[in-house]
Amino acid sequence: MKLVFKISVLFVLLFSANVFVFACSCVDPSQRERYRMSKVVFLGEVIEIKDSNESSEDLKFFSYSVEFKVEKQWKGKKSKEITILADYDEPRMCGDLNLKVGERFLMYSEKRYGKLVVNQDCSISRNAKYADDEIKKLNNFFFKAYYFLFPFPKI
Repeated sequence: MKLVFKISVLFVLLFSANVFVFACSCVDPSQRERYRMSKVVFLGEVIEIKDSNESSEDLKFFSYSVEFKVEKQWKGKKSKEITILADYDEPRMCGDLNLKVGERFLMYSEKRYGKLVVNQDCSISRNAKYADDEIKKLNNFFFKAYYFLFPFPKI
């Protein structure tokens, strides 16, 4: 009887364990590295989010087109509005960007296949509410001087 009880308890424990376990680890590069790897760096407000009409097979995972009204731009071709392709947002993931119309973001966007893109999960971009220190550094003359005087080696 004890053996049957032990086997039953073991059986219940094995089959009641959660099969879905998600580890969360995102690389969080320094601000200098984020600036270096981005083609465009700006502070802007989301004015529209719509489905992307991108037909390219290389960009098929970027399902949203997000339009920003630019408040301040530090890198890239100057523009009053910038459109970026964003991938599917998996809620509650690490580094979740969670783009919403009317909110402001400090965007670090890279270019893939000729289009500006951003990953919403494990993103290097930030909501402007949490980026005051980064914005101050970007406005600092010495940050840009250091970027230009001591570039990363080309690989």
